[in-house]
Amino acid sequence: MKKLAIGALVLAVALIVTGNSILVYNMMQKEKIDLKKVSASIKKDYNAFKKDIETFNEQKIEYEDKVAANLFLETIEEYDDWIKVIDSYTETIKKIEKDSKELREMCINKTYTDEATKNKCNAFIVAYEESINSYVKDINGFNEEVSNIRVNLKKSEKEHITEYELKYEYIDINSDGITEGVE
Repeated sequence: MKKLAIGALVLAVALIVTGNSILVYNMMQKEKIDLKKVSASIKKDYNAFKKDIETFNEQKIEYEDKVAANLFLETIEEYDDWIKVIDSYTETIKKIEKDSKELREMCINKTYTDEATKNKCNAFIVAYEESINSYVKDINGFNEEVSNIRVNLKKSEKEHITEYELKYEYIDINSDGITEGVE
């Protein structure tokens, strides 16, 4: 009877250990599958984000060529054209903001063991931070120049020439103490 009880106890322990091993294995497999799904999603979203960044770079060049290079009292008659360029630049930032929502959720303050996923997230964080901060810097520079120009304008001209409403602030999304794009 004692041998039967010991045998039953050994069998019960073996079944518990086996059950726990299977449970742990299944959890690891599920995590592996989930990681593959997240990695695939990051890859897909990152490729779309890269296109948005290319558009941003084109808009930034247009801003620099058509606005920043011509921001003088003598060229103030181009103000309406400047605003059109800045509006287009702002729309690009809004698109980046909207299209990168899922990437921000998947990448910011997250760590991955997969190197490709980790690299895409790191590249995303730097490019996202740099684009927002670069835009904010450009618009702050525009507003500063417009403010300086307004000092020399007649009162009737000042009503039309205003600073651009900036709806973004400098960001440091990965809290590394570096605000990319501000330099």
